[in-house]
Amino acid sequence: MPSGYRPDRETDFAGFPSTTPIVIDNGASTFRIGWAGEAEPRVAFRNIVQRPRHRSSGETVTVVGDTDPALMKYFDCTRSAIRSPFDDDVVYQFEYMEYILDFGFDRLGATSELLALTMCLVTSTIRNLGIVEKMDWPFRFLKGEPVLGACCRTNVGGFHITDFLRQLLSLKYPYHSASITWEKAEELKKEHCYVALDYMSELQIFKLKEKKKQILLKTTTEGRMRAKQRRAEEEALREKQEEERPEAVQQTPEPPKVRTLTAEDYRISIGIERFRCPEILFQPGMIGIDQAGIDEMVSISLRRLMEDEAVKERLCQSILVTGGCSLIPGMIPRLESGIRQFRPYLSTLKLVRAADPLIDAWRGAAAFAASSKFGRHTFSLADYREHGENLFHRYNIVYSL
Repeated sequence: MPSGYRPDRETDFAGFPSTTPIVIDNGASTFRIGWAGEAEPRVAFRNIVQRPRHRSSGETVTVVGDTDPALMKYFDCTRSAIRSPFDDDVVYQFEYMEYILDFGFDRLGATSELLALTMCLVTSTIRNLGIVEKMDWPFRFLKGEPVLGACCRTNVGGFHITDFLRQLLSLKYPYHSASITWEKAEELKKEHCYVALDYMSELQIFKLKEKKKQILLKTTTEGRMRAKQRRAEEEALREKQEEERPEAVQQTPEPPKVRTLTAEDYRISIGIERFRCPEILFQPGMIGIDQAGIDEMVSISLRRLMEDEAVKERLCQSILVTGGCSLIPGMIPRLESGIRQFRPYLSTLKLVRAADPLIDAWRGAAAFAASSKFGRHTFSLADYREHGENLFHRYNIVYSL
């Protein structure tokens, strides 16, 4: 990348010893990197890569993350689409992943040899060959340690909400399908989507609005017919006057050949898509995934615990909701309403959203990497090359922070 487009590096990296671990949260949406023991990551950018050509020199450059559009005017981006190293939740473009890692290390000024990388729970062995990221799965903590036997994993997350919204808008407005990109759908999701407390009732409200519109059209049919008849009478009268007095006829100008733009040419309307797309978190069958919703998964996770009801009651009093999907308006009330249906009558239930759900995964990894027990769970590149991905099963990690 040219130096003009490279963001400034961190200036205090020399103050960290070489034994300080580097913590990376390699999300499919955002890449975060920083030092262990700190409260926030030093560097965060979108996990995307673009390789356009310079318009004057023809040189191919690598652009990582978001870039100022004013700077991108010097490059030809027509043949270089925005690429992500992820396919769903698995890294499959390791060349792009190498660009992103090099860019993150360069911005951080990294000199450490220790690295802590986040990875999701309940991951199959074959996926340990790559870097995995997934969101929205419930799991339990007892006495500061996770109960992995009670974990439930779902294959639906924020990526699927954005992709579902893009598909619905492309089907609704086929002439604008080229303009409805994944980035635009992500922006629309953050600004307009919400979770309905009762999905069917919300659908009925929009159905009533559509029915009122149809009734209004029916009541105005007679008025339109009368106006049409009046215009026909005026046209007949004008033709009769032209026949009687041809010298008074004025030459009408030709209509312009260029059609003026209307609102339908540049504006789209978002209706039930606002709450229909986030509904796939609670009804994955809407997109063809045969799984339970996240509210039902919480009850399944509770049933997997072998402890008595007192422990389950205590767990339900402190359910922490984190992740990017928790920022969607209406998520906490809907999740609480769904979980309460599977709990006994008059049982206590309290849901708390994290203060900053987007960086909770990085903060947890940074706290664990700064602890004294981190060294016992590390391995070298030579060990990984010798044992392969099965090396992960030899480490019984205990989260006692």
